[in-house]
Amino acid sequence: MRKHSLIPTFASAVALFSALVLQSTAVDAQGVTIELMDANVNPGGMTSIDVTISPTNGPQTLNAFEVPFLISASEPGQLSSLQFADPHDEFFLTDPASDYLFFGNSDAVNLGAAVNDTQSVNMGVNNYLFAFDLTFNLDDMTLTEPRLLTQLQFTHIVPPGTGPLAVIGESFSVAIDDTFDPVAVDNLNADFIDVTVSGPATVTVVPEPGTFALCAALSGCIALRRRRR
Repeated sequence: MRKHSLIPTFASAVALFSALVLQSTAVDAQGVTIELMDANVNPGGMTSIDVTISPTNGPQTLNAFEVPFLISASEPGQLSSLQFADPHDEFFLTDPASDYLFFGNSDAVNLGAAVNDTQSVNMGVNNYLFAFDLTFNLDDMTLTEPRLLTQLQFTHIVPPGTGPLAVIGESFSVAIDDTFDPVAVDNLNADFIDVTVSGPATVTVVPEPGTFALCAALSGCIALRRRRR
């Protein structure tokens, strides 16, 4: 993974910070908040959610991030599954309108690498994702307002023999999870940046518009037949 390609001095700073990840800093310390947005997905379809990063207590300098995400079913025994897309298209990296955190100075873009690395853990399939990037020149940037940290893309899987209507209403939790990798936001000065996580996000399976229309039509026909009896 590209996270191991950092130069030694920076790698040592990351390791030092990782040991203190998500621990409290001084009351007046700066920090960042990472927030995940909810989304809907059609049965067997695809969707995406934006992950944003914003300063918690005034402008915050930073030059790298590593954030792991995990998908889990909201209820046991759900029929369908949700997976991270593999690979992600990551158009947001070079789109000025996306307001990507390291736009114009991304290590991933300059090296032709991916920010989002999809993996499988806990007997799941493509249910884990590690997002990582840093500034190409290792210079700090100053975060003064919410910016896009990454965009997560998903594929919904309906098992063979299961109709789309059977999975309507199922939902999945997408959470930042440090079980396998640390959550870290760093800067060149190796300051301990406090990370606040907002979430998890919920991805809910909803019917396609055509399904709504079909159900409405069927309901109308049933009601009409009952009135005629």
